[in-house]
Amino acid sequence: MTSVESSLHQELQLLKHEYHKGFLLVHDAIESLRQIGDIKSRFNKEKLQKDIRHVCRGPEEELQCSCCIYTEAVVLKFDSMPVS
Repeated sequence: MTSVESSLHQELQLLKHEYHKGFLLVHDAIESLRQIGDIKSRFNKEKLQKDIRHVCRGPEEELQCSCCIYTEAVVLKFDSMPVS
């Protein structure tokens, strides 16, 4: 190999390394966003369940109304769905 070929080969390897490093950074950023989305979904679900309980149960009322039982069933079904 001539020195020009060697120099070009070295430059190509450096570009490949930088290209790969960039993809890894993007992959890590996407994974972080996915984790944030999962946490936000869990937080929103817990808040929704708390709000449902608050609306359905007055200070004197211990029993749930039929609409709340249905709504909590929907939330439980939502909870069992896989997060993508």
